[in-house]
Amino acid sequence: MCLDIHSHRVNANAILNVIVGEESCPNNQKYSLGIHPWFISAIETQLDFLETQLKLNDKNLLLIGECGLDKIKGADFEIQKEVFIQQIRLSEKYKKPLIIHCVKAYNELLEIHKKEKPYQPWVIHGFNKNSKLAQQLIASGIYLSFGVSILKSIKQQEAIKNIPISKLFLETDNKTSPRIEELYTFVSNLLQLTKAELQTQTELNLWRLIG
Repeated sequence: MCLDIHSHRVNANAILNVIVGEESCPNNQKYSLGIHPWFISAIETQLDFLETQLKLNDKNLLLIGECGLDKIKGADFEIQKEVFIQQIRLSEKYKKPLIIHCVKAYNELLEIHKKEKPYQPWVIHGFNKNSKLAQQLIASGIYLSFGVSILKSIKQQEAIKNIPISKLFLETDNKTSPRIEELYTFVSNLLQLTKAELQTQTELNLWRLIG
């Protein structure tokens, strides 16, 4: 199976991203659920809804998110941090890993990680930065998910070659092409693995992530 850890489209191999207040939780589909920094509105209502869903113990709800920080778009940054921290604490309370949206806020994200000392794993979705930052995040125990932009980005290709594959995921996000299978083919060649080896590794990584 070519696991797609973060997708906005229903697919048997994908974890569907669901945004609190914007989308409905699916039936018979693995998914993540979180308050996106672009769509923060009625905070208490959104947090109450998220916790209510977590209390249901739905076996298909695997991750909290995408949640996180964005300095370019979304709510006031201090409010974003507050809502992000609340979701970190729900992650710890309900033992669900986080999948994170982060734009121009990696220093703040690492500061929060250091302060909160989470036991639950974090995954950065759509990582598109350099190898140095990738190493910093990996050193903090954070997983990285790469999207379709790696196909053309030398910077991202160097980053993915310099991280342990035990910390790696792949995703399509909101893109309709290329398909996730094509991304696996490209990355397996880049890492000098067979496609089957990469598939097995990302499945193992998910198993470790969700326990």
